[in-house]
Amino acid sequence: MTLAPATMLPAQPPVPPTSAVQSQATPPPTTSPPTTISPSTTTTTTTTTTTTTSLPPPPTTPNWIDPNIEVLDFSHQNLTELPRWIGNLGQLRELNLFNNELSSLPKEIGNLSNLQELNLAGNDLESLPDEIGNLSQLRELNIGCYNEFAYADDRWELETPPNCNSIKEVPYTIGNLLNLQTLYLNGNPIAELPETIGNLASLRELYLSWNFVSNDSRDWWCWSNCREVHTTGVEMLTLPDTIGNLEQLQILWAFSGKLRRLPDTIGNLQNLRQLYVDHNDLYNLPASIINLSSLESIDFGDNNFSFEDLTGTQQIFLNRCCEISE
Repeated sequence: MTLAPATMLPAQPPVPPTSAVQSQATPPPTTSPPTTISPSTTTTTTTTTTTTTSLPPPPTTPNWIDPNIEVLDFSHQNLTELPRWIGNLGQLRELNLFNNELSSLPKEIGNLSNLQELNLAGNDLESLPDEIGNLSQLRELNIGCYNEFAYADDRWELETPPNCNSIKEVPYTIGNLLNLQTLYLNGNPIAELPETIGNLASLRELYLSWNFVSNDSRDWWCWSNCREVHTTGVEMLTLPDTIGNLEQLQILWAFSGKLRRLPDTIGNLQNLRQLYVDHNDLYNLPASIINLSSLESIDFGDNNFSFEDLTGTQQIFLNRCCEISE
């Protein structure tokens, strides 16, 4: 295991077993544990007529970890559990947990108030804790898969790697990540995104490919700073009209899906350079396609129409503006 920067660690960190922590006979604490709770999260306290219990504080950080460390790389270590003392590393800026066997995350991860990059790709996660919304400085969140593709039956299909998260629901607290710029959700069985995802005003890149999102007309497409959107292999029958709000969008990849139409508002994307909508069920391109003044490359092959089916104006525009694949 290597610890960036250039710090050699033992082969397997001495994670204290859960049973050992639970066996300590400590009296119930009189104050709440030091977990930071998001301002938008409603906390419900359950009380009984006998006792009130709470989680013990995180275990002491091992002496082989610098408490002021800023970059921590635990990738490719076959970890099945992330120790709760991770929440003690308040100066941590980058945490790489790529390609392990994590099935859950401790709530204490929400204490990492300075964290800017979190890589959870290639694990066995089925959910994220609500405390993920406490990471107010987060710039990049990766819970996707590093996908491989195969061409079969006239369309590209996803080949799922051995380790791949299977997150079905994104917590609504994700809307608290106001500094988030890059979000990888690709390769998860997500059926619906929370409306709070529209709060991500700093979002520049969204990777939503190979999910089950089918909410065609939701209004969460309002990231005015977004440059790149990937919805390849998604179940949508149409892109939402609100895609026209993405004024800075430069790259839109939406191939190998079930799209039957593109909204007229796509013509509002004056900065769009790449539009890939091949291998769908489209019957035409919207008339507003001629308004894409920055378009350089377009692929609409393997749909239910050909270049000859476009209007004369559309053909002239596409011939002049960009490289065409069909």
